[in-house]
Amino acid sequence: MPDLQWADYMAIIAGSIGFITGLLSLFISYRNHVKVSNMNSTMLRIKVKESINILQQKNVQATELMELAEQARKSLWKLTERTNKQANAWKTQIKNDKATLDEVTIKFSDYHRADDAANNEKELESLHVGIHKLIVSLDSNIIKYQDTIDNDTEETQLISTKPVQSQRQKDLA
Repeated sequence: MPDLQWADYMAIIAGSIGFITGLLSLFISYRNHVKVSNMNSTMLRIKVKESINILQQKNVQATELMELAEQARKSLWKLTERTNKQANAWKTQIKNDKATLDEVTIKFSDYHRADDAANNEKELESLHVGIHKLIVSLDSNIIKYQDTIDNDTEETQLISTKPVQSQRQKDLA
């Protein structure tokens, strides 16, 4: 085996330094990947918790608006003497929406438990999507009942501000 020259020694030293640097960069990049994954999971967990809080607020808001809409509709019916068919359709709609709100409440508690048990990003993402779907459905109920309250209140005010004709005025007309 021939004697090694100084250039050969330099090549061995440079190769060793490159090898050590490569191993260190591999270790550091893996460690950073784990940190970023944990940060993403933490951010998703925070988003899920925020969504759960929004879902709870929307659920309470929808329940309150449903009760107010029911009261507004009943007071309008007293003034206009609506038919039983209309009343039954409204009661059926209220009953179905109350069942939907009960399902949301059950799913809410399920999501709350699942959030604590979720370990990876995919589970957290699916939780976030499911919660968002429930929020959208509650938003449609909130809008529907807010519109009902507004319309029924306006109609009630119009009816109650109409001048009342006496029986004699009706006979004369």
